[in-house]
Amino acid sequence: MGWLGLDDTDTVAGGCTTFVFHQLLENLPVNVSVTETRLVRLWPLAKKRTRGNAAMAAELVLLDDDGNIIVDGEQKELATQSLLQHLDNWWNEHIAPLKGAVEQSTHNDRPQVPTEPGMVWFESQPDDSFYRMTVAQNVEMNQVPTAERTWGSHGIIGATAAVSWPAQLVTWEAIAWREDCSKNREICERTLSVIDSWQGTFMSRDSRKGRSLIAPRGNCPVLFGVRARDEKTANNAAKKLLQAEATQSSIGMRTFLTNQASDDHLGEIYSGKVISTKILSRGHVIIKINQTEIKDSENNGEDDVVIKENTWMAFAQSRDVKNLAQWFQAGDVIKGKGLISEDGSLHLEKLKLIEASERNKRRPPCERCGKTVKSQGKNNKLRCPACKNLQENIWIYNPQNPPHRGWVQPPTDHRRHLSRPLKWDQE
Repeated sequence: MGWLGLDDTDTVAGGCTTFVFHQLLENLPVNVSVTETRLVRLWPLAKKRTRGNAAMAAELVLLDDDGNIIVDGEQKELATQSLLQHLDNWWNEHIAPLKGAVEQSTHNDRPQVPTEPGMVWFESQPDDSFYRMTVAQNVEMNQVPTAERTWGSHGIIGATAAVSWPAQLVTWEAIAWREDCSKNREICERTLSVIDSWQGTFMSRDSRKGRSLIAPRGNCPVLFGVRARDEKTANNAAKKLLQAEATQSSIGMRTFLTNQASDDHLGEIYSGKVISTKILSRGHVIIKINQTEIKDSENNGEDDVVIKENTWMAFAQSRDVKNLAQWFQAGDVIKGKGLISEDGSLHLEKLKLIEASERNKRRPPCERCGKTVKSQGKNNKLRCPACKNLQENIWIYNPQNPPHRGWVQPPTDHRRHLSRPLKWDQE
């Protein structure tokens, strides 16, 4: 028994780590059986992230001539060496040539780096602390636990993380691949609507915009990936889609255990009192907050309460999160969950108002730069202290009732793979 991991064979411009891993597993020696396959999403802000920032892993067992699992002894040692020799050959012929395969991309918001495939073999799972690290922050090569065998370079980080994932909160994704990546994807929308109504599926379709959420937009081999809360539903949904006449033909399908919709990347709930807010021109909101943190005391063993000033960010695409953040003013007590960026700010994915301060009138933000404008006297236009822009002399009266009372999160089409739907926590 052992664990095989793989990562970093694709880019936004093309390629597909799930398909590379599928082909590897399909071509294992006959005496090797796959007991579990994994697709594990990692820190969404990683410097060298791939298209969906997903790494692959599988648990493998070695079988004797009668189909029984080889547990230990000389027979296991010989079978393991044979498997590792096979993996050496497969790596050299099929995976190593993918290094550096990066093409011109129109995704200007994400810097492209050459692919650096990495593969690992562990006799047993490493401690899950490494997974916890890779799902919450950037990780370097010198932090990776030592495997029994490694191939390649940077992809070793994700490959090891996928192996060390403890699989506590799990979902499933059934992925189908296509042969001709030059054609537009064809998925039966009528069948997808039916699947989207099933109780066990999630993030299949954006009901607001009426479009699919199960297929990437680039030229990679993935035809679709159907996500579900159990393996049977994922398999049934994928098969129903593939059987539909309007769906493009597939050259393979496999169902993976995943950490999607687990919230593993978010960590603790933060709380604090709003100092100020600033609405930027596109609708993004910067919240300055006195953030409350609980620290373990080094002296008396009791927890210490620490208040520190921090920045929370609500982005325009987050919709309800952004709308609630725009309503805040100084003195409001709020809670939030999100990604900790490298500068220490919190990029909000979930937000809640705990207690509102007294609402009053305020001057509007500058139409040009977003900074709060100032009065120049009665009957005079308002003037921006930053860019000197002049605009109408008006007051903005904040409504007494917030736009949302409970927790809010971004709409489905702007939610991260790792984000757990709020309604699941209410079940």
